[in-house]
Amino acid sequence: MAVVDRRTLYERVSTVATTRLALEYGISDVGLAKVCRRYRIPRPPRGYWVKIQNGQKIRRPELPKITDPKLQCVFFHGANMISGNPNPEAQGPLLVPPILADPHHLVARAQEQLAASALGLDGLVKTDPRSAVDVHVRPVTVDRALRVWDTFAKSWEREGGVVVTATYGQSPCTAVSVGDDLLAIRIAETIEPVRRGQRSVGGPGPARPRLCFVLGMGRLDGIKQTWADTTTVPLEKMLRPLSKAIRLYLEVQCVRRLDRECEGRQQERINEIRKINAQEIATHYYRRQELIQETERWQQSQKIRNYLAAMQAAVEGGELAVRDGDRFREWMQWAQSFAASLDPLVGTAPLDRPPLVTARNTPTEQLDLTSAARTVVSQLGVKDSDELSRVPAEKIKELAGTAGAVWNEITVVLEGLGYDVSKREARYY
Repeated sequence: MAVVDRRTLYERVSTVATTRLALEYGISDVGLAKVCRRYRIPRPPRGYWVKIQNGQKIRRPELPKITDPKLQCVFFHGANMISGNPNPEAQGPLLVPPILADPHHLVARAQEQLAASALGLDGLVKTDPRSAVDVHVRPVTVDRALRVWDTFAKSWEREGGVVVTATYGQSPCTAVSVGDDLLAIRIAETIEPVRRGQRSVGGPGPARPRLCFVLGMGRLDGIKQTWADTTTVPLEKMLRPLSKAIRLYLEVQCVRRLDRECEGRQQERINEIRKINAQEIATHYYRRQELIQETERWQQSQKIRNYLAAMQAAVEGGELAVRDGDRFREWMQWAQSFAASLDPLVGTAPLDRPPLVTARNTPTEQLDLTSAARTVVSQLGVKDSDELSRVPAEKIKELAGTAGAVWNEITVVLEGLGYDVSKREARYY
């Protein structure tokens, strides 16, 4: 997320054409108009720039005063705004040479393919993105498209990125990358009808060809997907802001990917802890059942022994007659043996109960946290997981603004370390 002072944006809207300013911010001119309406920033009226070019003095609409402090700064979320200085002239524009010389190896391969490519039903020629940069243009635009691609690819790799061939789903594509994060990119040409009163970059005519970079292979969140020629700005002048917008987009995607991987590891750890706890619960259940059964068997064995002792006393006292002494002794021996077989106290004592999962106190710098949770934990100033487990939700809310997600993540991390989290209720604000 980037922030621009409201008056600063007002000054730039009044001094830079909307289409060009939108490119610098990495959004569409429609998106910039919505931002201006949201923050009550007046835009120049119709005909403003024509009168300026003719030397006329135009009175700008004043910036209205506002009392809402939330509207004093303009927030561009996600990858909508290019990081750093939004003015591309601060680094200088990327200059596309008039001829293609010493091209990037993927551009050179595209040049070979387009020279041998047959014209499609749409009147365009195209490359094979499995081995060359992705191009889909008219034959007369091939040289321009390759020079634009070559300039962009060389600049991207000079700044530490890589241009590669890749696969998105089952579709081959050209992609730009920084580290492990990729974004599909291609050059295409569209032919659009020219509205009444409009002129194309190449002159008047019934249709306006537009060369454009198309990003991604589906809907993208937080970045303009199509960077195309406009009536006043050709694609060649958009390469610097395009590069910056892609780089910021990939940075955001990298943070999101690392956070997803972190959350996956957290879930794996608590799944393991929960599996151990479930096994412990099952073990306790079966042990309780076994204990009840052993108690009942012990009681049965005691009852049998008492009965046998009473019978022996009755025989010895003459109260009970025995017709066959040998068979009686054999039966008593068997009965004593049966009573012993029921008695759980005869033989090996039960095993001791295994220890429960114990919490592992861990330094906070070693905790596996997402970027948002890491920021909050750093602000808390706790040194280890023991201290973190004692921080109340109200304190986290004070730092995070909305404590639900961060509180829940910290709970997941603590559970993964073996802490008892049964009393940590999920709290959303």
